[in-house]
Amino acid sequence: MKFRLIILILTLFSISILFSCSGARSGAGGYSYLGDKYADRGDYEYAEEEYTQSLAVDPDNSDTYNKRGEVRMQLKNMTGAIDDFEAAIRFDSENTDAHNNLALALMSIGDYERGIDIIDQGLSIDSLSSGLWLTRGEINMNAGDYNQALSDLSYLLKIDSLNANGYSVRARTYLLSGDKQSALRDYNEAITINPDHAPAYYNRGNLYFESGEFNRAIENFAEAIDIVPNNPDYYLRRALAYHEAGRYYLADEDFTYAISLQPRNTELFLYRSINSIRFDDFKKALSDNNLVIRIDSSEFRAWNLRGYCLTRLGFLEEAEYSFKSAIELNPDYANTWYNYSILKLEKDETTQMYEFLLKAVGLDPAYGNTARNDSHFKKYWSDPSFIEITSE
Repeated sequence: MKFRLIILILTLFSISILFSCSGARSGAGGYSYLGDKYADRGDYEYAEEEYTQSLAVDPDNSDTYNKRGEVRMQLKNMTGAIDDFEAAIRFDSENTDAHNNLALALMSIGDYERGIDIIDQGLSIDSLSSGLWLTRGEINMNAGDYNQALSDLSYLLKIDSLNANGYSVRARTYLLSGDKQSALRDYNEAITINPDHAPAYYNRGNLYFESGEFNRAIENFAEAIDIVPNNPDYYLRRALAYHEAGRYYLADEDFTYAISLQPRNTELFLYRSINSIRFDDFKKALSDNNLVIRIDSSEFRAWNLRGYCLTRLGFLEEAEYSFKSAIELNPDYANTWYNYSILKLEKDETTQMYEFLLKAVGLDPAYGNTARNDSHFKKYWSDPSFIEITSE
């Protein structure tokens, strides 16, 4: 009887421990589940919190470290992401997803050599992993080793011939190496395999843009936007293509929508102000540059464009202050000196007009040709001093 009682007590104790461990694992799983839901919705800060709670309960879970590392990458916390991916590999040395993610994080901070080492460790575990070969190709591409990148990506496409990402990255590599024809062929193949592959449309649009085929670029950017409707980069590139095609009002719409997605991105305001200048809306351009200066008072391009807008609006003394501010911040920016020379022209200060125009041409000889075709300088076109300064 005594022996049975001891057995019963031990059994109950074992069950108690089992339920205790199960509860802990269940709690960790619950936190991880919530983390997955938040991550899927793009709520990365909440996802990070849930994964951290999960790891507090289950601190040796490789998959959870990997997931937290992924959301930390989205939050631009590369140091934390790298720590997590290293922990994921430490707790499960065969977690090739963690190897891949660690290599991507290292690539993002420019540590290409270690990134390749990590990928090769992963390939020693799974030599046919298309994800690892894709990342290897991307790292070599970013490192400027285009031949090795093309070799990696071609091998990837040999083992996974329907990998749209593989074709898209190889196309970028061809483009960087100067082979536009092969790049276009691979972008076309990526889109044939996956008609919803937005990066392929976006990058094919960039290829057409760089070739001066702005309408075809616009068509491709539009396809990318239809697939991913809230990517500010897609709107920015279509806006620039509209701008180059002379469709300034459509460009303005896209710049404005991109700004609504990234309201503190000063580059977007600068681009929109340049576009506004093209259709003579100097007040709107001035407003954009004032906003940029409020966000970042060291942005010399905004001071320069502000000076130009004020010149065109007739506020010459205030324009002078803006140009001086721009030059103080960056005395080697040719466009500021060129625009400053226009202000001096408007003020009939011919000596300084020539002095500043000479400075602009000295920094960038292309401004000589610009001045010879700029109606601001029309009355000086036949002046020997003007001809001397602007001659190539």
